Amino acid sequence: MNTGIAPATVASETALIALEVATPLLARRGLWALAPFTDPELVRFGQRLPVEWKADKRLLRLRLAARSLPEQVVNPSLRENFGHVMNTAVHANATGLLRGWGKELHLIEQGFIDPVQLAETVDRAAISPQDAAPYRTGLFLISAVELALRAL
Repeated sequence: MNTGIAPATVASETALIALEVATPLLARRGLWALAPFTDPELVRFGQRLPVEWKADKRLLRLRLAARSLPEQVVNPSLRENFGHVMNTAVHANATGLLRGWGKELHLIEQGFIDPVQLAETVDRAAISPQDAAPYRTGLFLISAVELALRAL
């Protein structure tokens, strides 16, 4: 059993990564980062809501309608999906960044990432945005954590 470590968090990994990346940059400018989606009480509250209230963002849509927002805002015809944006960003930016760092990543030096497997994954993601799709989350997280570590 692991002792002396922080307890598991209820916050989502992506919210914590975003906070981790933003905090050092904001702190250097005298700003304190607030991240409500990492607040354990708020996360637990959301988890306890009935599923039907959360389905299709029902609570959000009811709130938007109550604020008299237009129908195209309350119930947009196209759902937001940033997958294609992330695919392009990972393909165009993260692959070059990770290749530039080579094996000099803190995450490799600490033994968290296999350099051979990372290089193979970066090569696949560098082919095209569509080829980057299966790897976008992993390569984004690696890039974000590495940038945060380098900002310290």
